[in-house]
Parts: sequence; structure tokens; C-alpha cells
Amino acid sequence: MNIKDKVSTFLHDKKMITGILVFISFFVSNKIILFLLGLFGINLYELSNVGRQIGGLIVSLVLPTILVIIYRKTFKDDFKKIKGNFRQYLEVIVPAYIIGIIVMMFSNLFIQLFFRLPIATNEQEIRILFASLPVYIFISAAFIGPLEEELVFRKALKDVFKNKLLYILGSGIIFGSLHVIPSLTNPLELLYIIPYSSLGVCFAYIYAKTDNIWCSVIVHILHNTVMLLIQILTVM
Repeated sequence: MNIKDKVSTFLHDKKMITGILVFISFFVSNKIILFLLGLFGINLYELSNVGRQIGGLIVSLVLPTILVIIYRKTFKDDFKKIKGNFRQYLEVIVPAYIIGIIVMMFSNLFIQLFFRLPIATNEQEIRILFASLPVYIFISAAFIGPLEEELVFRKALKDVFKNKLLYILGSGIIFGSLHVIPSLTNPLELLYIIPYSSLGVCFAYIYAKTDNIWCSVIVHILHNTVMLLIQILTVM
């Protein structure tokens, strides 16, 4: 193996290890932060409503901030590519998102009609929290969450999976599963992995085809923001 091949292998292995560590951090970061706050006698759940929202936003910003620092070169380089490739990116984004949202909507409708299930528990929990912590939930779900999830499920996992098809499917299914399994109350609710995964696959496909993390981040942010605004309008 020549020096060029050794350098290429080293860089790939470094990216893969970083991706694995980033993926693991998604599950433990908040627990570690809350534990450290507890050592100083700070319990977010005992704060006032305003305190809980401010504290929650600060805690939820920690991991995305660290990830942006880790992937700062990717963010900077990909941002420069947007202007010159905007039209080409749209040609990938628009049809991919349309297919993803159609699959999501029809699979949701099928599950609710034929299996007589209510909306996914994850969605119910968000709506309940939104009623009591609106500012925190809106900013977290519309902006912070999409940024964090795209860096974890798209950028990090792309560095782990070598095969493009395996990456797209794996990223989507893992993303969908983690939106359903943690709040599972009925085994049939596993069916909701399908609609959630459809969007995960959509975002992964967009990133794989454009090789620009901003594309999937922006689409994810716009999707979540529109969904939250629709929810707000329906309860007004």
C-alpha cells in the first residue's frame, strides 16, 4: 500500500470513528448534561415554566453546537456550493420530498384507518408539551432538532456506511425507529416506523445525491416548521 492509499484509509477510518462517536453521543449527551446539572443542585423539572423552557433550550443546544464545531469544515464548504448548484439541488430535493411526504401521509392514513390507531405517541407527546412549553418545543422541534438529527443520522451515518443504498435505507429506518420505539405503548405502533422512515429515507437520499448537508438540513427545518404551524393553526 502506497502513502496515498494509507492516507486515504486513515482519513476514512477517522471519519468512520467520528461518525460512530457522534451517533453514540446522540443517546447519552442530554443524560450527561442533566447529571452534571444535578451535581450543582439544578433540576430543570423543578424550575418555573419560563425557567424550564430556557433551561431546556440551553441543554438541547449543547450537542448541536459541538457537532457544528466538529463538522465546521463540511458546513463551510457545503454552504459555498449552494449558490452555484442551487438549481441542481432543487431538481433532487423537490421530487424526493414530494415522494417522501406522499408515502408518509398515505402510510399514516392507512395505519389509522385499518388498524384504528390514534396518531403516533411521539406526536401526541409533542402536542402535549407544546401546550405547556410552546417556545421551547417550537424552537427545539423546528430548528434545533432538525439540525442535530441531520448531523447525526445523515452526516455521521454517511461516514459509517460505505454502501450508498445501505446508508440511505439504514439512515431512514434508524431515524424512523428512534421516533417510535422510545415512546411505544402498543406493539402495533411499530407500524409508525414506516411513515417516519419515509422522511428519513427522503432526507438521506437528498444528502447522498447532493453531497451537501445544508440541503437535508434546510428541507428538514422547513418540513418541521410547516408541520408545527399547521398544528398551531388547527387549534386556534
